[in-house]
Amino acid sequence: MKNQLVMPYEDGKWAVKPEGDDSAPPNVYETREQAIEAAKEIAMGKDNGVIVLREDGTIDNTGGIGEDPFPDEDNAPEFNEEGDEEV
Repeated sequence: MKNQLVMPYEDGKWAVKPEGDDSAPPNVYETREQAIEAAKEIAMGKDNGVIVLREDGTIDNTGGIGEDPFPDEDNAPEFNEEGDEEV
């Protein structure tokens, strides 16, 4: 399963391509929003996810498929050293 990456492209445009597939030519869109919508359509048809990258290469959690279950870090569960959730 390859996630679809949405990333900044040349001249202010945005590109969509499969994660880890450097040989695939990207699909290029005029806006970030158009690229995200296209990536979601591709991903849903393949049961994949969408990862949106910022211009600095970090992941932007606001545009991908699915909602962040812990959007407020204060509500995120805490885990002990063994990886078990602390209650």
